[in-house]
Amino acid sequence: MERTLRTLALLFIVLLAIRAFHWYPLLPDPFPIHFNGAGEADGWAQKSPVTWGLMALMGPVLAAGLGYLAGRLPGMAAKDAGLINLPDKERFLRLDAPRRADAMRPTALYLRAVSVLLLALFLYIIEGTGRMATGAWSVLPSWPVFVFIGGVVGGLPLLLRATRKAMDR
Repeated sequence: MERTLRTLALLFIVLLAIRAFHWYPLLPDPFPIHFNGAGEADGWAQKSPVTWGLMALMGPVLAAGLGYLAGRLPGMAAKDAGLINLPDKERFLRLDAPRRADAMRPTALYLRAVSVLLLALFLYIIEGTGRMATGAWSVLPSWPVFVFIGGVVGGLPLLLRATRKAMDR
């Protein structure tokens, strides 16, 4: 599953770059950078490679941070367990180092899944901004934001169950 999530993350980063390069020459000056709850543009920025590039890079940078944390979490659990906050922490701290690391693997997987969702959301933001800026769309639908939130929040019960199961082994 971890390999699949890494592959998906890489795919979304490549797609994000392709779409960002596609839309940049087509953007008007200024172009929309913020949208209200109805999907209408309500914030604008001057067209520049820096502004557009920062929008396109924000998702991969955040995803890389989550990926880094996911990679470090099991080792951190084994060495510096007191820094980790989770339900039933006292029981977690009583586990030996290898079992604490195993107990953090579901959280690491969850962080990788959230990073993939985040990249998909930023791909949608870039694509939607390009379409809104060029007049291809008149409103930016908000439902993908709710899919992202649902994925993040909906994964929490699964994470808690998997973590408790790992601590019971």
